[in-house]
Amino acid sequence: MLNDISALPSWSKVNSGMLRLYQGEVLGKLPVIQHFLFGSFFSATWIPSHASQGPLPHTSHTGLESTKAPWYGETLQAQASRPMPMSPLQKELLEGG
Repeated sequence: MLNDISALPSWSKVNSGMLRLYQGEVLGKLPVIQHFLFGSFFSATWIPSHASQGPLPHTSHTGLESTKAPWYGETLQAQASRPMPMSPLQKELLEGG
């Protein structure tokens, strides 16, 4: 996964992806309380509301300019200098088999 992140051209892509993940996995979930004892202090006398609270605020704007990761140029050079491995089918087709 870190290799995938290092190939991204700028930190804004990483930041916006992490904010989307946080919004979906943390802010988009309902809190759950298990094993809560209702009694004389907290009586369960309410009726649950089914009304929507509206959409979540838009948080993908970082407010910063797009900056390239320090290793971005090195990653491109390493990918360009390394030949792509061939599958057995490609080798067979090139050999005329």
